[in-house]
Amino acid sequence: DVEAVHMLVATHPHADHIGGMSMVLQEFVVYLVADSGREQTSALWRDYRDLLESKAIPVVYPRRGDTIQLGNLEFEVLHPSNPVDRYANENNASIVIRLEYGDVSFLFTGDVEALGESEMLSELGDSASELLDVDILKVAHHGSKTSSSEAFLSVVTPEVAVISVGEGNRYGLPDEETLDALAEVGANVYRTDYHGTVVIWTDGSEYTVTTEQTFEQ
Repeated sequence: DVEAVHMLVATHPHADHIGGMSMVLQEFVVYLVADSGREQTSALWRDYRDLLESKAIPVVYPRRGDTIQLGNLEFEVLHPSNPVDRYANENNASIVIRLEYGDVSFLFTGDVEALGESEMLSELGDSASELLDVDILKVAHHGSKTSSSEAFLSVVTPEVAVISVGEGNRYGLPDEETLDALAEVGANVYRTDYHGTVVIWTDGSEYTVTTEQTFEQ
């Protein structure tokens, strides 16, 4: 059983990303929160902020070029950069983090959209191809076509792509365009609406993907 959360990442302040934060903060010991720094006026966001203050939980606001050390794990922050309030769409203020463990690499993208992807490609410069090229991609914005641009995926080229998306959601996500783009770069796609919980295990050399339920596409 999980007794403590070593780092809780609030990628951005939309309800579907912080809606469960207050419960987690109340039910678990949380050692560190990484927050985008983008503020909201919603009751959800205020409850989350008030809990952070009342429980005196350390909060960091990671920016491109920062690293976060947790034991022998090092998370590289690829997005955003300041000022985060410059984005008209809060999705583009999402924290994007790369994790490399041994020979296995992951990219966690929040809801970052094509604008943020383009910014990473240009501002990471010569390091973009190295930092963005990963084995496992958490697909941005629930598989929406506003993210996962061709230019971005052609650099990331994941072997495994995980889409977090609600079954029968009213937005019709993931978009077929995104699924086609992922297929184009050869990614094996796992979807929470089809596969349930997706867990990736790695020893730093090999990795395995386990799912809550099987689904034949």
